Amino acid sequence: MPKKRAGTRKKSKSKSAKTKTSKSKTAKKSSAAKTKKATKKTIETLEVKLPELLTQNFVSLQKVMIKLTSDLETLNTKISKLLDLFETSAKSLAKEDLELREKALKIKKAEIMQAQKVSEPKLPKPSKPVLPPKPPVKAPARPVPLQKPVKPEPTSKEYKKSGV
Repeated sequence: MPKKRAGTRKKSKSKSAKTKTSKSKTAKKSSAAKTKKATKKTIETLEVKLPELLTQNFVSLQKVMIKLTSDLETLNTKISKLLDLFETSAKSLAKEDLELREKALKIKKAEIMQAQKVSEPKLPKPSKPVLPPKPPVKAPARPVPLQKPVKPEPTSKEYKKSGV
């Protein structure tokens, strides 16, 4: 294999390659110019139409806001009616519950009274109330005379310690 010299360059592109690149450059330039012209036209048209578009958007926004407020008002009235309905139903349920409890208590009382009548035999009522017998009274015990406490006499060792 032959060695390449350090300072050698490749030959430049052929003529056909040169013409292709020059054509593509001009095509790019012309397309860039077209897009610039197109953007200028769209900017100009937007500048003219922009205030109209903004006013249309603002008007449509106002319409939407009005519709939303009316919907919220109807929703508010419906919720308040629903709350009133819940309140009245809760009151009626509480009242019915109270009535049911009272009925249940009356029935229980009647059952208890009936059970007491069956279990207790009928006795004639005494004319005087019967009192339980009093316990017999005991005679008081004789008092014991008080005696003076007796001190023990000291022993011989204690006698000597005291020094008497």
